[in-house]
Amino acid sequence: MPSRKEMRELHIKRIFVDAAKEYITAHGVGSLTVKAVADLAGYAPGTLYNYFADLQELLYECAKDFFNECTLRVKARLESCKTPVERVVEPALVYTQYFVEHPDVFHLLFVAELGEAALQDFQRGAYVPEVIQLQQQHLQECVQAGIIGAEHVDTISGLISNTVHSNLLFYLKGRLPLTSAQLIEKTGRELNFLFTS
Repeated sequence: MPSRKEMRELHIKRIFVDAAKEYITAHGVGSLTVKAVADLAGYAPGTLYNYFADLQELLYECAKDFFNECTLRVKARLESCKTPVERVVEPALVYTQYFVEHPDVFHLLFVAELGEAALQDFQRGAYVPEVIQLQQQHLQECVQAGIIGAEHVDTISGLISNTVHSNLLFYLKGRLPLTSAQLIEKTGRELNFLFTS
């Protein structure tokens, strides 16, 4: 059980993370500063450094939090999915919709600099968002159902990621002249194509 001091530290860290997330959602990550976060959190700017090495470490914590929010949406949709392919494609479309609604979060997670610790975690596989872990589980279900071969899982996983993220990037940058509904339809069509023989 955490000590009272540890509980207080976790509480204050949570306040800073929530303040940073609020700022990012309202204004984007580009203009985020320690002072802006501290003002929203109700603390002096220097206090942030008692809990985070720098702004990038705080952003990394925000990124993990946003991934968790997205995962909750994905899990809610999974309840209505009946086939292994639906359990791969539908969550990817929920994921896409999440970032359509939160373009500044997409920028934070996939464009902004999150620091060396985050980079090392991603490269070593020390941090794999739960939403990605779920996709891997559902691809294995497709293998067990004989829909895809085990030797193709990594390739299909990469194609799903590339399709979703490139469509999102072009859409969010205004280079795909589509409505959000058309983007979802296009992405779904392309992902379903991966499972046709």
